[in-house]
Amino acid sequence: EEMFPPQAFNRPGEATRPLLTGGNLLLSEAYYKPRQLTVSYQSQSKTWNGPRLVAKPELLPRSTSMLQAGKPLKVIVTGDSVARGGSASGYGGSPPYQPSWSYLVAEYLERNTGSRIDLTNAAGLFAPSFFVDARPDLVVLESVSPAGLRFFRPIIEMLRREKLPTEIIILLPLQTNPRAIKTESYQEYLTVLHKMERPGLAVADAWTLHAEMLKRKS
Repeated sequence: EEMFPPQAFNRPGEATRPLLTGGNLLLSEAYYKPRQLTVSYQSQSKTWNGPRLVAKPELLPRSTSMLQAGKPLKVIVTGDSVARGGSASGYGGSPPYQPSWSYLVAEYLERNTGSRIDLTNAAGLFAPSFFVDARPDLVVLESVSPAGLRFFRPIIEMLRREKLPTEIIILLPLQTNPRAIKTESYQEYLTVLHKMERPGLAVADAWTLHAEMLKRKS
């Protein structure tokens, strides 16, 4: 009943979204944080036959070579609430204070390459001039929704027009709730993204990986 309130509402910090089949779904960062669990287990088969995220050094040659040489890397991440770190306990100031994924990635890269990662989380900021003036080595553009592409294109086009060596990762992070959002357009969105790939621009498709996980977990 908490997850699917009988009555729709919209108040500070929480709201409802109508389900496609009737009823409501709760939307609230504050609600989920104190109810999160960490579950650890081992697979019996220890074999994953589903889709995998793969490295694409051939599409990100400059960033790859800088990391291999241990040189500092300037990274800017932008996108929606996923980029901002919504639902991460650290973002909300709640125990166990887990950082959002962008900072975990930066920490991982520093620990494994010796490079210093100068990370700016600019979630919600899509002004192309900001990225040109900042002159990052790598930009990560994240969006749960296909609508994100209309914010990404001007950034990509201005970086290319200014002939900056900035490399780009477009991240499609996770599946939306199919009970509340029609997902038919997402596969088309992913196809469009993959057609955009070229040296200097790579796509990170966690969306397909998440789909495989959802076959076993709601």
